[in-house]
Amino acid sequence: MNDNEWDEVMTDFKDSLFELSKQLETDTIVIGGGIVSNQKQKISKILNGFTIPKVFISELDDSVGVYGAISLIRIKSKK
Repeated sequence: MNDNEWDEVMTDFKDSLFELSKQLETDTIVIGGGIVSNQKQKISKILNGFTIPKVFISELDDSVGVYGAISLIRIKSKK
């Protein structure tokens, strides 16, 4: 992707995070995964403008999906 395409994607992503926080009525979002890991500089650039919601980049990198799946299994197994 060229820089203009990335700028457009990042703008859409930023808008989507804001809308998600409104829909979920939360003031904190943690994002992660492969794209976030590989594009930390671009993601960090757009996150600087956020005050509400507070958006953090997970330190789990590509493993975030595995940890999410483990958590879901643990929650489901307790029922």
